[in-house]
Amino acid sequence: MLVEIYNTERDPSVKKTVISALGMQNNATALVAIARKETDSTLKKEIVSRLSHMGNSKVATDYMLEILNGK
Repeated sequence: MLVEIYNTERDPSVKKTVISALGMQNNATALVAIARKETDSTLKKEIVSRLSHMGNSKVATDYMLEILNGK
């Protein structure tokens, strides 16, 4: 449901709230999914910041390694 809200919302402040909520849920899968589609660099940085706090998540780690490797 939060991903659906994120995908239909245009207001960056609402999107940041959704990112925060997904981060609190430790929902790396959803954060990576929205990061892959996000074109706003500020929002993408926010997503990556949240993912960086999920050190025990393979999904988060794999995505960050993907970014570092330029894929």
